[in-house]
Amino acid sequence: MSLLLALPFSVRMLLLFVVGACLGSLINLGIYRLAYQRRRISPWSFTRGKIPRRSWVDCVPVFGWWRLRREEKLQGRGFWVRPMLIELCFALGVAALYVLEVNQYALNMTEVWPGRRPTEAQFVGLLHVQFAIHVVLLAVMLVATFIDIDEQTIPDVVTVPGTVVALLLAAFCTSPALPSLQVDVNFPRPENLISPLRFDYPFSQPTGAGAFLGSGASLAIGLAIYLGWCFALLPRQWRRGIRIGKAWRMMWWRIAARAEWVWVLPLAVAGVLLIVSAWVKGGQPWHGLMTALVGMAAGGGMIWLIRVIGSAMLQQEAMGFGDVTLLAMIGAFLGWQAIIIVFFIAPFVGVVFGGIQWLLFRQNVLPYGPFLCLAALVTLLFWVPLWDYAARIFEIPWLVPSAIVVCLPLLAGMLYGWMLLKRRIMNDE
Repeated sequence: MSLLLALPFSVRMLLLFVVGACLGSLINLGIYRLAYQRRRISPWSFTRGKIPRRSWVDCVPVFGWWRLRREEKLQGRGFWVRPMLIELCFALGVAALYVLEVNQYALNMTEVWPGRRPTEAQFVGLLHVQFAIHVVLLAVMLVATFIDIDEQTIPDVVTVPGTVVALLLAAFCTSPALPSLQVDVNFPRPENLISPLRFDYPFSQPTGAGAFLGSGASLAIGLAIYLGWCFALLPRQWRRGIRIGKAWRMMWWRIAARAEWVWVLPLAVAGVLLIVSAWVKGGQPWHGLMTALVGMAAGGGMIWLIRVIGSAMLQQEAMGFGDVTLLAMIGAFLGWQAIIIVFFIAPFVGVVFGGIQWLLFRQNVLPYGPFLCLAALVTLLFWVPLWDYAARIFEIPWLVPSAIVVCLPLLAGMLYGWMLLKRRIMNDE
């Protein structure tokens, strides 16, 4: 870290641009190789058939795509424009995020501490770790976003590894994805700026053997959340019209006949071992992991309810299960407080883009994953003012659950009204 900070700022910016461009190349590779309909468009992909073999110059980020425009007759007109812009924008975005987050502390400072900037090496190091976590999250969200745009689906091969990375970071890393922004003015310390948003906010759990985190109940809740997530990844299908016992057995027979359990079972066993180990060790590893698990449950649970209600009201699948696993992954990174903010921001973004699409193209089907990712980016970039406002809401324990309970019936009514309006418009046409 000292070697990195010893470099001139301009050199650090150049290195970050190069690293961001290389990560952008991996993002493009993931977009085309992790999709259900795989395409060998990336310069890193093996070529077959009429596509000529590519040189090492074609693999240079940004510039390589400019060279690949020679393949337009085989790949399609302008196929190189979007991936080139992804690499260029991600490289610029990584450098800009570093300026805001590490150099200017714009994402990590609050007005409670005006004019004072900590200089402790520990704080600066944790800021760099936090910046790296944000880059990882943004990279995974970009892959999910563009696959969803291309195919209207988000593969588990994107969100499952992302969730596992988030849980590992929460267990082994002392820097969370978001700071708490609660600063002690009289005794400012680095840990007051980067301590994680507690899963039990606004209540402060006591430490010691009698605390909730040290009890078997916290372990049971953590295991239930994780195993529930693993079960959700299996190809479940509930048959109606027969006895419950028979339907239950048939569901498990179908799961056993599919290949997904071959990788879900080891994933479940490894996760259980991690959770139990973190609980035994206690302290920051278990606190961080529990916070990530609760965020994962909050994100996935809310979108799953929306999926069930929307499908019932619209009489068709309103949202893919990939959106559920996507928001669960983002919740594992950001925690349950931030994921609720993301949950309420995303519909406003979706309404704007959905309205534009309906007016221009008369299409009412659009992927929701990009709006979830965009809402997460907004929450990340504007976390200071958002939390300054939202902290007052979260301090009232009953307010957030009550708002969710009230909004779900309102959503059902809104979706039902939208279905009637769409039928009326289609009949008039």
